[in-house]
Amino acid sequence: KIATGELHGSEVNVRIRAGRYAETISLKEGDRIRFSQKQKALEVYNGTQGQIEKIDITNGAPVLHVRIQSEIPGQDGRLVQVNTDKVNTFSHGYAMTVHKSQGQGRKEVFQLANPEMTDQHSGLVGFTRMKESFRLYGGSEDLIEDGHNGCFITRDLAHIKTAIGRLEADRQLVRRLGENN
Repeated sequence: KIATGELHGSEVNVRIRAGRYAETISLKEGDRIRFSQKQKALEVYNGTQGQIEKIDITNGAPVLHVRIQSEIPGQDGRLVQVNTDKVNTFSHGYAMTVHKSQGQGRKEVFQLANPEMTDQHSGLVGFTRMKESFRLYGGSEDLIEDGHNGCFITRDLAHIKTAIGRLEADRQLVRRLGENN
């Protein structure tokens, strides 16, 4: 993102709360963040995402000017100021687990396939988060080709193929019904 000019300005280090632990992350203007807890004063909730437009330093603490990105009318495009001395429950917002995205549909979903991390349940959850496209990525040792221009995770292959096939058939039926009305 730096090479393409999407991140700019001075880098600031911010101490955040990550679950029960604290950690320091580096932020620049243009970075995406995701809030992990409701902040009533800012009207943001667990899962709210935004992009940092500007960073000021006030009394030695970074203040982030964040443009909210949401599919909810009235929320998208709203600008909030996050005083990092008072609000520290957020993290980088470039990727998230399929379970953290609960209730959120995404235009594109990219999922990492790994037999140690992905089972039929998480694969199905990831697939159902997509609105337009779903891509499953993995190494050659984790995926096998199915002979129909696709690859599937090697563990629980039959279950995943069946579940994804049924979902795709359901989506195609819904599209056809919508076209006939």
